[in-house]
Amino acid sequence: MSQVGRLFLVPIMGALLLLGCGDQSSPPITGSLLVHVSVNAAARVVEDTDGFFLALDQGTPQHIAVVDSVLYTSLPIGAHRLDLTDVRPTCTVSPSSPDTVVVRRDTLLRAFFSGSCQ
Repeated sequence: MSQVGRLFLVPIMGALLLLGCGDQSSPPITGSLLVHVSVNAAARVVEDTDGFFLALDQGTPQHIAVVDSVLYTSLPIGAHRLDLTDVRPTCTVSPSSPDTVVVRRDTLLRAFFSGSCQ
């Protein structure tokens, strides 16, 4: 091949490589999180009948009953923060809030907040 032929071949091959590597968008890598909240029966009746507020990654809190679950789908993999608020001072919740959970690829992670009131 002549020098002139090689000079034209390099830019053309480079352009073809770029076209071949174009936007081949793959779906984002995600997982799901199911958060369970449960407070003992005495607490539900006497202390904290209005429930709590649950926020994911410091987003807008949503109301959650004293025995309830919330499902978050299509979450990016990695660490996420859970905040359970509006817990009365006479009640304790385990684990303490905020809590960090790690979502894994194509997996449903279950997180639990258990409570008890005096």
